[in-house]
Amino acid sequence: MEARYFSGKLRMDWETGSPKIIALHTTDRRIAQRTLDEMAKEKHLERQGLLAPREMREAAKQPLEEHLKAFLADARARGRAENTLAKYEHGLRKLFTRCGWKTIPDVTAPSFCEWRAKCGLKPKTKNDALLNAATFFNWLKKQRIVSDNPLAHVGRADTSLTPQFRRALTPDEARRLLAAAPHARAVVYLVLMETGLRRNELNQITLADLDLV
Repeated sequence: MEARYFSGKLRMDWETGSPKIIALHTTDRRIAQRTLDEMAKEKHLERQGLLAPREMREAAKQPLEEHLKAFLADARARGRAENTLAKYEHGLRKLFTRCGWKTIPDVTAPSFCEWRAKCGLKPKTKNDALLNAATFFNWLKKQRIVSDNPLAHVGRADTSLTPQFRRALTPDEARRLLAAAPHARAVVYLVLMETGLRRNELNQITLADLDLV
């Protein structure tokens, strides 16, 4: 004779409609009742904000790599440029490795700040890493995988004291740039190199400014 598997009905006080039928996957009545009671208790704790929803708890156990793949797939489906996707993929994987993050609970503001203090990277690079992480976690929040971005209150690195140096191209670099650029763009580059004009100055030139004699 085939054993009977129990199922139960569950509807909380604040819910409307018919009770939900839940398969309890056991032939023992006492175990079935205990499982149903535990599910009701979980719902009460979730309702009170003392326990994250089950979907979030399950997502927290999955590797960050799986969430990253889903993030990239959704971004690609929404038409994001491939170079943007490559930036997110490379930057986030590198950040996960450097900070030792494997699952969502590993991601904390102190662990990010500790890495940032020791990494030796330029402030802009640090800020790019923070921005990539924010984009990723804001997406997870919209998917209801996390309740909030764990790095939301981390401040940006100060870039105001970082010296900005712009060196001139070497003759060899200039030749290779002109050879690789499309003809129309190469003409623009050559004019800039020969005259020293800034881009906005070149944009303001009209035919009346040219003396072709």
